[in-house]
Amino acid sequence: MTVGEPQPVVTIPQTAVTYSLYGDSVFAVVKAKNPDPNAKEPGLEIERRFVKLGMTRGGRVNVVDGVKPGDQVVIAGQNKIDQGSKVRIDNSIALNLTVDRNTQ
Repeated sequence: MTVGEPQPVVTIPQTAVTYSLYGDSVFAVVKAKNPDPNAKEPGLEIERRFVKLGMTRGGRVNVVDGVKPGDQVVIAGQNKIDQGSKVRIDNSIALNLTVDRNTQ
């Protein structure tokens, strides 16, 4: 077996993935198809994307297909949104995404 050069991969938190009988999916945040012309901020909405997953490590999963580098995905609260839901991103509260290696 020959091992090649390391390849860049897209990983997301496992909490971003919704598992169902129809397939694994994520909710991506995209520009709204019909934005409100009177809105102060650019319109954003939710798009459900079915994904092909790879290996999992440290609370993150490799996405082989369905998410590109730079895409924003919802990592919590998926039960409160659906395809086409209007959203606003609030980055005023910093998330702590560190993993405690001693608990794994």
